[in-house]
Amino acid sequence: MIVVIGSGLILLTQLGTVSGDEIANLEETKRINFTIDPNDNLETVAMRLENEGFIKDNGHFLEYVKNNEDNQVPRAGTYKLSAAMPLKRISSILMRPKGATRVITIPQGITLSDVADLFEKKEICSKQKFWETVRNGQFIGYSFITSPGGDDTRLEGYLFPGTYEYEDNMDPESVIELMLDNFDAHTKKIPKRTNKLDDRQTVILASMLEREARSDGEKPAIASVYINRLNKDMPLQCDATIAYAMNEKGRALNFADYQIKSPYNTYLHKGFPPSPICNPSMTSLVAASNPAKTNYYFYLFNTQTRNAHVFARTYEEHLKNRKIYGYD
Repeated sequence: MIVVIGSGLILLTQLGTVSGDEIANLEETKRINFTIDPNDNLETVAMRLENEGFIKDNGHFLEYVKNNEDNQVPRAGTYKLSAAMPLKRISSILMRPKGATRVITIPQGITLSDVADLFEKKEICSKQKFWETVRNGQFIGYSFITSPGGDDTRLEGYLFPGTYEYEDNMDPESVIELMLDNFDAHTKKIPKRTNKLDDRQTVILASMLEREARSDGEKPAIASVYINRLNKDMPLQCDATIAYAMNEKGRALNFADYQIKSPYNTYLHKGFPPSPICNPSMTSLVAASNPAKTNYYFYLFNTQTRNAHVFARTYEEHLKNRKIYGYD
């Protein structure tokens, strides 16, 4: 059975028969709007949180806020909450006083490691705190986050590129959620997928296109190469996955690099790497979702124009291209 969760991607897992308890758990993870009016006081908000099913006991909420929050006046606004969120998280969202507005830009194709640097530069948090948040943040209601936590690649691919306004007293989890919400919103706009991949594989493919393509226009063709190679049980042979494993950027790979022992070495290991290798743009996500239909199995960088790739249907044709463009 196919289940749609929240407002984001379709969960394509074949769930079989879903029990009542499982349905209830899915319902609890939904993120639902909760609005606080300017005239609402703490007691009113606590009662509404209980009545609307976000918390079990408004008295416990009041006690927590009074003992742990410096600000005890709920902030007017609309918030996305879930019944699965810990009381501490709900409190930190609703009770945060207004701070100065700041801006952070997430460029297309950067990695989580790059985002960690940006968070520290913008003084949102230290790099250490960023990685702790990636590993251990709750991130309730985002069905595309399949890892339960504890790993550094958990959010790779899902911090949607763009410019975000945030407040200087927002915790890093809240700032990250702005990007996850944007990923959710944009993936809703993607036409029905034709790639026969699951959600995570699609994002992994998009991240590879982001790092490999020289223009948006050639992304569907490059996507077709990887799909065709998958269908023939051929290794994907994506240089960008090796560069990700080595945390190397901006240089050509040498022979030794192709021998690196890593699950991200798509020359030695068939199939997709374990995670996305960057945070891809919308054009990459669209191309990965709907690749071109071609007979291409190879491509190489056009050393003459230096702004595109040259494609080949057969290995013999690929070898000719290697000679033409100075690889051999």
